[in-house]
Amino acid sequence: MLRIIFVSLLLLFYSIANSQDTIVVMHYNLLNYAAPTAYCDETNNNISGKNSNLRIITDYIKPDILSVNEISKLSSFYSQISDSVLNINGSSDYLRAQYSNGSNSDIINMVYYNKNKLVLHSQERIITSIRDINLYKFYSKMQDFSGNDTVFFTCISAHLKAGSTTADADERGQMTLLLMNHLNTHTSGNYLVMGDFNLYTNTETAFQNLTNYSNSSIRFYDPINKMGSWSDNSNYAICHTQSTHSTSNNCAASGGLDDRFDFILTSYPVLAGLNGVSYIPNSYKAVGQDGLHLNKSLTNGTNNSAPQNIINALYNMSDHLPVVLKLKLDANASDISEKPNDLFSINFFNSELTVFSNNSSFHNWNISIFNIAGQNLYANNTCFSSQNQSITISTKKFVSGIYFVKLNDNFGNLIVKKFFIY
Repeated sequence: MLRIIFVSLLLLFYSIANSQDTIVVMHYNLLNYAAPTAYCDETNNNISGKNSNLRIITDYIKPDILSVNEISKLSSFYSQISDSVLNINGSSDYLRAQYSNGSNSDIINMVYYNKNKLVLHSQERIITSIRDINLYKFYSKMQDFSGNDTVFFTCISAHLKAGSTTADADERGQMTLLLMNHLNTHTSGNYLVMGDFNLYTNTETAFQNLTNYSNSSIRFYDPINKMGSWSDNSNYAICHTQSTHSTSNNCAASGGLDDRFDFILTSYPVLAGLNGVSYIPNSYKAVGQDGLHLNKSLTNGTNNSAPQNIINALYNMSDHLPVVLKLKLDANASDISEKPNDLFSINFFNSELTVFSNNSSFHNWNISIFNIAGQNLYANNTCFSSQNQSITISTKKFVSGIYFVKLNDNFGNLIVKKFFIY
């Protein structure tokens, strides 16, 4: 009997371990990588030096997904990052997405990913007047022990129009509106949108399109919730990503770190961990940013946010800092969230939420309803004596917004986690 229990525990441990994974997502503007201009050339933006610095940075961060902006449209160079930076010393861990340049830009987006953890399922592009917006759908290679499906999520890479004029802001707004209108034709799910957005304040139309779109189920959220007028504002110094240089070398922007241009935003299911992909709290950061370098060069004085060789590599690589976050992937959680009808049905109609039992084995359970701020608005312990019973909850006092429902058994185990829009 003891041996049977021991083997069962081993199988349970294997099931849990094999159905969970952590991945690191990184976005980086590479500053005209192999895309020379009249002001950025081999003298002040040398490709060999950039490769060396990028190698140091990625070896330190070890991203499982690397999204980049401002890379050359020439195929020999966007392949060079996977061949000469990520896959070195006999490694072949990283693959890249397919080339996309429907907008006919001199600089493009690209994504690289760890093939040991992820598979690129498909990709799409949205053609704009400036640059493509690229959508990359991934799934994890892990599976739960029962052989159920894995988890899917989509990374969106965008490089919005630069500039501080009204026309520039209008262009940015048009680009994000195209993206949100595209997503509006899809169901809500696990999405991240990342890139150099060239934004100065959260009130700008481009940012409002992303975070306050009319269809609230596909809105994006800032994991660190740093809303405000970011530009040259000491209150947001910890999230400024541009510029690493205080003086110009005729390529990198000057003025020191004073703008939050680079972002990774998540959909609500990722932020709340509803569909098997969840943001790991406090994992978001601008690499190399200590919050003490407003209007200063990254290398000015002491910077203890990273080892000195990393600070130097960041300074020499680009005038932007990379942003990173971590995600937890859980195939078991995905199976529960995406297939709740195996256990319970949760229906919302006419200001009433009905929870319907499909399985008589769940006799003791409790239901909780939370708002987006994590406030518990409803809690109730319920007993089902048989299958096909239900409980109806009035939501008339709820304000418009996103809510999620949690059902736990009498041991505290999560049974269902599902969100609804009111």
